[in-house]
Amino acid sequence: MRPGRDRIYDAVRSGAADLGVVSYPEASREIAALPWRNEEMQLAVPPSHALANCEEVYPADLNGQDYVGFDEDLSIRKELERFLRTNGVTVNLVMHFDNIQMIKEAVALGRGISILPARTMQAEIEQGRLVAVPLRAPELVRPVGIVHRRRKQLNRAAQGFLALATGGAPENGHGPRSVP
Repeated sequence: MRPGRDRIYDAVRSGAADLGVVSYPEASREIAALPWRNEEMQLAVPPSHALANCEEVYPADLNGQDYVGFDEDLSIRKELERFLRTNGVTVNLVMHFDNIQMIKEAVALGRGISILPARTMQAEIEQGRLVAVPLRAPELVRPVGIVHRRRKQLNRAAQGFLALATGGAPENGHGPRSVP
């Protein structure tokens, strides 16, 4: 099965969806990509892990740790590998998945640590299943954007969502408009 991101691009391209929300958005000849937000990445550890009590960790603190990562065909995996390599960090990849939920479950079960968007861990933190530890790496963020087909007439709902998400306003507040 193709990764969710590809399915989102396909749905937007085919007209099955007006808009899509993806991480690491990419524009193309057919698809426009609007930046939406950057999500802070943090270390995800089970509460029993030695790093769970740290106020923050440095990339070097991850050296030699068992690590639960993303599948290799995902942009987030490539970015995290680049981050680790740039910081001279070597982890022991023990598992990899194509979605954040499965990674959180593996970490909560003590299979390893991971680096995840902080906002995606809130429920597990409240349940006491995960601890999120800030990384001393402010440049490590996950960009999230909104994609849509270029020159497609967007309906009012799609226009309203775009206006709300991007802090803008629909062109004239009436009816569909074409988005470049």
